Amino acid sequence: MVDIKEMMQMQKRHFEMETDGFYGAYWKCETDADCAMIAMIGDDSEDYLARTSVKWLHKLGVNVMTMSPAKKGLWTS
Repeated sequence: MVDIKEMMQMQKRHFEMETDGFYGAYWKCETDADCAMIAMIGDDSEDYLARTSVKWLHKLGVNVMTMSPAKKGLWTS
């Protein structure tokens, strides 16, 4: 089971379409990592699925950039 408090403490940098040209978040690994992975998982770069994937990749020593096609909710009518 994923610890929600631990996930909330992960360091991240958020990106917005208006200022950065894309939606996403960069999650820095606590340990020094010399590699990173771009992950396009689900419809939100910061939802539960994305955070769980980031936590798993951090255990492998990988920094992660999660990206999504748009802000959550824009694809629903």
